[in-house]
Order: sequence, then C-alpha cells, then structure tokens
Amino acid sequence: DSTSYPDAIGITGDLIIPPSVAVMGALSRNDQIYGRGARPVGTTRGALREFVIDTQTKFDPESEVEKCYLNRVNPIREIAATSAGSDGSSIPVGPIIQSQMTTLNETSANMSRIDVRRLVIEIRRMARRLALSVLFESNTKETRNLYAAGLSLRLQQLRRSGLITGFRVLI
Repeated sequence: DSTSYPDAIGITGDLIIPPSVAVMGALSRNDQIYGRGARPVGTTRGALREFVIDTQTKFDPESEVEKCYLNRVNPIREIAATSAGSDGSSIPVGPIIQSQMTTLNETSANMSRIDVRRLVIEIRRMARRLALSVLFESNTKETRNLYAAGLSLRLQQLRRSGLITGFRVLI
C-alpha cells in the first residue's frame, strides 16, 4: 500500500515498467544484500540501475518532488552523478528511489515508512513460526519460557544487526 511515480524504462530501452514493479525489484535486491529491515532508498540501496535505465517523467523543480511527498507518493528520480565502485571505478547512479518510502497509511506515523512496516511483519512471522513449534504443547510455565527464550534469541539477532534497538518479550 505505497505509491511510487513515474513509470521506468527497462534496461532494454523498449519496455515500460510500472513504478511498483521497479520498487519491488529494489526491495527484492535489497532484502538479499542488506536484509529485510534496510530501506531501499538513496544512491546505493535505492539504485535501480540493474534493471532500469531511465524514467518516463523528469522532475524539473524541487517543488514537484515536494508535491509527491505531500501526497504520499515516493518519487523515482534520475540522478546524473556517479558513485564509486568497490574497486574505485565510477558507476553511474541512474534512477533511484528518492527517499522515505512512505506508505499510504495516514493513521499511524510510526507505521508510515515501508521499512518499519516490513520489519514488524517479519517479526510477526518469526513469532508465528516459533509458536507453531509449541502449538500443541501443554500450556505450562516451562513451555512459555521456552517460547520467550526462542523469540528473544531471534530478536537479539535483529538487535545485533542494527535493525532494532531494543525489545521486551512479555507472555
């Protein structure tokens, strides 16, 4: 439930890619390289150069980008600058996901960024998978402590990776 703009032009030059597809490609690549909690924005994590060569619409004044943000649209912009590769070579940045990656959710500011929302979903999935392992066990203090310890272990991994700063498991 997020919106991006504008359409992108695929690396073959003759394929128009909807912005949602370009963003999904960036999310997928980002998950593989940086993990699920990292935001796919900017010239490194938000770069679309692997599958997009240009955008159909250019943003002229900065006020157009600001209008996108005010309307909860994530702009995909062409950046002419280059970045340094791991070997020191110059790599053209090309189209990038600008910043923020907000959702259309207006009710909760904490959940309006895609990276936060995806991280919460991932934590819920971890908790659910762990709960399935003790689902038919007796509801004893030992079972609850086992579940809490397992969930704490997984959350500590997220804290070590810098995706969360702290947590508390209450059962």
